Amino acid sequence: MRKISAMYEWSGGTDYRHTCYECRNCQKVKKGNRSVYKCMVYGNTDSASSDWKASYIACKHFNKPVPAVPVIRITKREQDTQEIEGQLSIEECFPEVMP
Repeated sequence: MRKISAMYEWSGGTDYRHTCYECRNCQKVKKGNRSVYKCMVYGNTDSASSDWKASYIACKHFNKPVPAVPVIRITKREQDTQEIEGQLSIEECFPEVMP
């Protein structure tokens, strides 16, 4: 899922009258010798994966306080160690090979 799509889903839609650039949560951050935008609501990491486009259409969280848990952590996939209902194990697939 794209970053902006996750924001729209989390916040409940868009605020088409504004862009992220106008929001107080969209901040310019210095990264080495260049500057990038970060959405403080989405999450501010050292990675380029949280770099933000100020030209995005704003989400419904426009100019509201930053939540305690950033959206990037809310939308992060759970570990793949969980079993899926109906999923076969290796032992069930190859009983003759497994001791």
